[in-house]
Amino acid sequence: TISTTYDALCRPTQKSLPLGAFETYSYWSFGQPSVQHVMVQTPSADGTEDQWVRNYFDGLGRTWQSARKGKWVAGGDGPENKPIITGTVYKD
Repeated sequence: TISTTYDALCRPTQKSLPLGAFETYSYWSFGQPSVQHVMVQTPSADGTEDQWVRNYFDGLGRTWQSARKGKWVAGGDGPENKPIITGTVYKD
């Protein structure tokens, strides 16, 4: 069974999926096109840390950048602890 919880604006905030899987949605900086994004968290395959993706979008609702959790080393601050960034350019 899949169940979904919504916020006051009818946006999904939590999806409970079979086998203990889930998706958690959070909404950030709406109205500020350069930083507004939706963050989705899901469980990792090995169950140690949640995975996440941030989808940044423009005023037309088009995703122009995605950032997702990259390789993460506990206690590290080197290049291995940086998100994976993917950008999209739209032609007018």
